[in-house]
Amino acid sequence: VGACIDDNQNDKEMKESTGGKLRVLDETTVLSPSISHHVRKLMGFIGYTNAIDEIVNDPWLLRLVSSLLKCNVEDLVLFQDMAMLKPPGGGREKPWHQDKAYFNTTTTSSSSLESSKVVGCWLAVDSSTLDNGCLRMMRGGHKHGPMMHFSVRDYQICDSEAPSIAKGDDIVAVPLEPGGLVLFDGMLPHGTPTNRSQSRRRRALQFHWTTRTEREEDVDENDNGGRLAMFGGTFNGLSC
Repeated sequence: VGACIDDNQNDKEMKESTGGKLRVLDETTVLSPSISHHVRKLMGFIGYTNAIDEIVNDPWLLRLVSSLLKCNVEDLVLFQDMAMLKPPGGGREKPWHQDKAYFNTTTTSSSSLESSKVVGCWLAVDSSTLDNGCLRMMRGGHKHGPMMHFSVRDYQICDSEAPSIAKGDDIVAVPLEPGGLVLFDGMLPHGTPTNRSQSRRRRALQFHWTTRTEREEDVDENDNGGRLAMFGGTFNGLSC
């Protein structure tokens, strides 16, 4: 299990985002309250608790995911699990981004990351509300293709290019009750704002599936069709 500790410094890309702030935990690790308040996310916890394993193996959920990926349930591959924690009183934002900007997935029939298939599942543990940082999504944004990402406050879409109501984009807030979930395409622009509430924490689980015909890390991120070539603004000589 890995924990990303947020000390208010800017994140970098997935490999660099921890900047020495990624701590490897095991079942014996106990985080003190002074530290746990600053834990932004946990990763790699599948297999540690039956409750979580039952979620990702729920037949109803797997049928939904497989229908979106247009494959059989047996062909699903869960390749990422995360818990995202947003404490009250300023739990930090996750700027607008596309999840596929973080993954090196490709298809067996194409070297293009753009053509690969990824479905994300965002599941509320606490009530996710407008004031404590529920999801914001750009309706239909997955049809616009890759957007350039830069290391600013996170690895993100540049603020000037991010979806906004002012630009006429169809922005949808997605409040959820505990146990509620939303499934979305890995190319969909989305983000979560700062937790402005003073007493309501916001915890969520997120999982990503692909299919057995996709290959995580089959394509080098620097290659033509790779993650950085497709989404990396700086890699492509651009600035934000």
